[in-house]
Amino acid sequence: MRCDELEDTGLLAADLPGLAPLVMVAHTEKTGPELAAAVRDRVDAQVPDLEAQANLLAVCQVFGELRYNDPRVFEILGGRRMALQSAWMREVWEAETERVVEQQVAAAAARGKAEGKAEGKAEFLMRVLRERFTGVTGEVEARVLAIESGTVLDELLHAALKCRRLDVFVRKLPG
Repeated sequence: MRCDELEDTGLLAADLPGLAPLVMVAHTEKTGPELAAAVRDRVDAQVPDLEAQANLLAVCQVFGELRYNDPRVFEILGGRRMALQSAWMREVWEAETERVVEQQVAAAAARGKAEGKAEGKAEFLMRVLRERFTGVTGEVEARVLAIESGTVLDELLHAALKCRRLDVFVRKLPG
């Protein structure tokens, strides 16, 4: 049986508060806020433990978000405050926060490594240019050191080794 084949009235009348999240996705004639209010009233009446209420309403919020794009539904079911009172939701939130932070740290480290590689390649290219050509100006050095792409620097290194004159190489510089 699919959830949308269940009737909200039957689930609410079942006197089983654990069914409350299913009510949020069951077939109903009510609006999202009306259904959320009915669920909230049932949970408040049947679940005396505040932590259990918070956990159950947090799950109802998740199920409600699946069906209703109405912020009132979220607020009627307790909103952010209720969600953060839920030990289960805090655990999910902390795990997700930790995952995102780890991803951002890894991405920053990868960017730093890539930037470090590009910087090293640019410095090596400058050494090659100074060895091969006289008159390498500060402007040429600034343009080379501004390049962040390792691929472009590789191509320029190849060009620096092949070019016979500095002016020919300079024309190959981007920008």
